[in-house]
This record gives sequence, C-alpha cells and structure tokens, in this order.
Amino acid sequence: MLIAIVVGLGNSASVDARKAKRPPAHSARADSSPMVRIRGVAADGEMTPLQFAQWLKRQPPDLLTATGMPGLRRVSMRTELLNRTSDEFREADADGNGRVSPGEIADLLASRAARMNRT
Repeated sequence: MLIAIVVGLGNSASVDARKAKRPPAHSARADSSPMVRIRGVAADGEMTPLQFAQWLKRQPPDLLTATGMPGLRRVSMRTELLNRTSDEFREADADGNGRVSPGEIADLLASRAARMNRT
C-alpha cells in the first residue's frame, strides 16, 4: 500500500513539473515583441506572395475595409489577386526576404488601420 502511494505521488509530481514548463498562452518572446499566430500557418512559418494574397482574401470584409482593401474578396484569378496585393506584400515584407512572417503581417495590418483612421 505504501508503494502505491509513493508511486502515485511520483506521477503527480512529474505531471506538475510538465505543467510548470509550459509558458502561458499570453506570454511574449524574449525580445519582448508580441507573439502572433495566423491560422493555417505554422507559428514559425512564413507566407509566399500567393499564400499572403489568399490569406488576405479570406479575411472578414470589415478587416479588408479597415485596411483599405475592400474589393479583394471578389477577385477570383490568382494573377489578379497577386497584382492587387503586391503593394501590401512589399509593405509587409520588412526584411526583404520575399516572404512575410506573422509579425510582419501584424505590423502591416496595424499600420494600415492607423493610416485609415487618420483619413
């Protein structure tokens, strides 16, 4: 009976240790920039110009209007979609690597929304 209690305590202690290692969902990275997640993209993933354009197209109409891209949802051809979002992609790609990260997208949307609020 004593062995079962010790074994039980050992298991609960290891479970508590695993829980303690998890960072809270609202934590920030070591460089103190906020963590940004984009559905459908890995946390450390980046998007190509076409993936970025398709992601933008799937956003709610209110977001597209607030960021100055209201007619994007009606675009059906990939070429036209790439052409219509090329300026936004260049603006978002802060490091110039030809891909946009979740953080770069968050910065783009925030700057676009601020710009739209000024006008």
